[in-house]
Amino acid sequence: MCRQLGLPRLTRTRESMSEMRAKVLARAGAPTVSRAIRFETLKQLSLLPCTNPRELLFGPSDDVRIALERARHDLARYPSELELVDLIARRTISSPGVVSDDWSASRFVIGTATLVGTALNNPRLAACARILLREERTRVSEPS
Repeated sequence: MCRQLGLPRLTRTRESMSEMRAKVLARAGAPTVSRAIRFETLKQLSLLPCTNPRELLFGPSDDVRIALERARHDLARYPSELELVDLIARRTISSPGVVSDDWSASRFVIGTATLVGTALNNPRLAACARILLREERTRVSEPS
Protein backbone atom coordinates (compact mmCIF):
# COMPACT_ATOMS: atom_id res chain seq x y z
CA MET A 1 0.00 0.00 0.00
CA CYS A 2 2.76 2.45 0.94
CA ARG A 3 4.62 1.68 -2.28
CA GLN A 4 1.48 2.28 -4.37
CA LEU A 5 1.01 5.69 -2.78
CA GLY A 6 4.68 6.58 -3.20
CA LEU A 7 5.21 6.77 0.56
CA PRO A 8 8.32 5.45 2.26
CA ARG A 9 7.82 2.13 3.98
CA LEU A 10 7.78 2.40 7.73
CA THR A 11 9.92 -0.08 9.57
CA ARG A 12 9.77 -0.75 13.26
CA THR A 13 12.99 -0.68 15.16
CA ARG A 14 13.34 -1.91 18.66
CA GLU A 15 14.66 0.81 20.92
CA SER A 16 16.10 0.12 24.30
CA MET A 17 14.40 1.58 27.35
CA SER A 18 17.33 3.94 27.85
CA GLU A 19 16.98 5.26 24.28
CA MET A 20 13.25 5.80 24.70
CA ARG A 21 13.85 7.44 28.08
CA ALA A 22 16.44 9.78 26.55
CA LYS A 23 14.00 10.77 23.80
CA VAL A 24 11.23 11.53 26.29
CA LEU A 25 13.58 13.61 28.43
CA ALA A 26 14.91 15.48 25.38
CA ARG A 27 11.42 16.17 24.00
CA ALA A 28 10.21 17.47 27.38
CA GLY A 29 12.89 20.14 27.38
CA ALA A 30 13.17 20.95 23.67
CA PRO A 31 12.16 24.56 22.98
CA THR A 32 11.66 23.69 19.28
CA VAL A 33 8.86 21.23 20.16
CA SER A 34 5.36 22.70 20.47
CA ARG A 35 4.21 23.55 23.98
CA ALA A 36 1.25 21.17 23.77
CA ILE A 37 3.54 18.25 22.93
CA ARG A 38 5.91 19.25 25.72
CA PHE A 39 3.04 19.23 28.25
CA GLU A 40 1.94 15.82 26.97
CA THR A 41 5.54 14.61 27.21
CA LEU A 42 5.62 15.68 30.86
CA LYS A 43 2.74 13.29 31.48
CA GLN A 44 4.76 10.53 29.82
CA LEU A 45 7.73 11.57 31.91
CA SER A 46 5.72 10.99 35.07
CA LEU A 47 5.42 7.31 34.12
CA LEU A 48 9.16 6.73 33.70
CA PRO A 49 9.63 5.50 37.30
CA CYS A 50 7.44 2.51 36.42
CA THR A 51 10.01 1.41 33.83
CA ASN A 52 12.98 1.33 36.16
CA PRO A 53 13.14 -0.90 39.26
CA ARG A 54 15.45 1.47 41.13
CA GLU A 55 13.11 4.41 40.51
CA LEU A 56 10.10 2.28 41.32
CA LEU A 57 11.52 1.61 44.76
CA PHE A 58 13.34 4.86 45.53
CA GLY A 59 11.54 7.50 43.48
CA PRO A 60 12.30 9.37 40.29
CA SER A 61 15.94 9.84 39.34
CA ASP A 62 17.62 13.21 39.16
CA ASP A 63 17.16 13.51 35.37
CA VAL A 64 13.37 13.26 35.75
CA ARG A 65 13.32 15.70 38.67
CA ILE A 66 15.52 18.16 36.75
CA ALA A 67 13.30 17.90 33.64
CA LEU A 68 10.21 18.65 35.74
CA GLU A 69 11.93 21.57 37.46
CA ARG A 70 13.06 22.99 34.10
CA ALA A 71 9.52 22.69 32.76
CA ARG A 72 8.31 24.59 35.79
CA HIS A 73 10.58 27.51 34.88
CA ASP A 74 10.83 27.27 31.07
CA LEU A 75 7.50 25.84 29.91
CA ALA A 76 4.89 27.25 32.31
CA ARG A 77 3.93 30.80 31.40
CA TYR A 78 0.79 31.28 33.46
CA PRO A 79 -0.20 30.31 37.00
CA SER A 80 -2.54 27.65 35.59
CA GLU A 81 0.30 26.08 33.61
CA LEU A 82 2.53 26.20 36.66
CA GLU A 83 -0.16 24.33 38.59
CA LEU A 84 -0.37 21.75 35.81
CA VAL A 85 3.39 21.15 35.92
CA ASP A 86 3.23 20.91 39.72
CA LEU A 87 0.35 18.42 39.47
CA ILE A 88 2.33 16.27 37.04
CA ALA A 89 5.38 16.48 39.31
CA ARG A 90 3.34 15.44 42.38
CA ARG A 91 1.80 12.62 40.42
CA THR A 92 5.16 11.28 39.32
CA ILE A 93 3.69 8.29 40.34
CA SER A 94 1.68 8.32 43.48
CA SER A 95 -1.83 7.19 42.53
CA PRO A 96 -3.01 7.47 38.93
CA GLY A 97 -6.39 5.86 39.44
CA VAL A 98 -8.14 2.71 40.44
CA VAL A 99 -8.81 -0.30 38.26
CA SER A 100 -12.55 -0.71 38.58
CA ASP A 101 -13.58 -4.20 37.71
CA ASP A 102 -14.01 -7.39 39.65
CA TRP A 103 -11.21 -9.36 38.05
CA SER A 104 -9.91 -11.19 41.11
CA ALA A 105 -6.33 -11.55 39.84
CA SER A 106 -6.03 -7.79 39.35
CA ARG A 107 -7.52 -7.16 42.78
CA PHE A 108 -4.97 -9.54 44.28
CA VAL A 109 -2.03 -7.91 42.49
CA ILE A 110 -3.16 -4.38 43.34
CA GLY A 111 -3.91 -5.37 46.94
CA THR A 112 -0.49 -6.96 47.33
CA ALA A 113 1.26 -4.00 45.72
CA THR A 114 -0.70 -1.62 47.96
CA LEU A 115 0.19 -3.60 51.07
CA VAL A 116 3.89 -3.75 50.19
CA GLY A 117 3.85 -0.10 49.11
CA THR A 118 2.29 0.92 52.41
CA ALA A 119 4.81 -1.11 54.39
CA LEU A 120 7.68 0.50 52.45
CA ASN A 121 6.03 3.96 52.38
CA ASN A 122 6.16 3.78 48.58
CA PRO A 123 2.84 4.52 46.78
CA ARG A 124 4.53 4.05 43.38
CA LEU A 125 4.31 0.26 43.74
CA ALA A 126 0.51 0.20 43.77
CA ALA A 127 0.29 2.98 41.18
CA CYS A 128 2.52 1.14 38.72
CA ALA A 129 0.61 -2.10 39.30
CA ARG A 130 -2.62 -0.27 38.44
CA ILE A 131 -1.10 1.19 35.27
CA LEU A 132 0.32 -2.13 34.12
CA LEU A 133 -2.94 -3.99 34.75
CA ARG A 134 -4.94 -1.33 32.94
CA GLU A 135 -2.55 -1.54 29.96
CA GLU A 136 -2.63 -5.35 29.95
CA ARG A 137 -6.44 -5.45 30.03
CA THR A 138 -6.57 -2.97 27.17
CA ARG A 139 -4.11 -5.03 25.14
CA VAL A 140 -5.95 -8.30 25.81
CA SER A 141 -9.39 -6.85 24.99
CA GLU A 142 -8.29 -5.38 21.64
CA PRO A 143 -9.20 -7.50 18.61
CA SER A 144 -6.23 -9.14 16.91
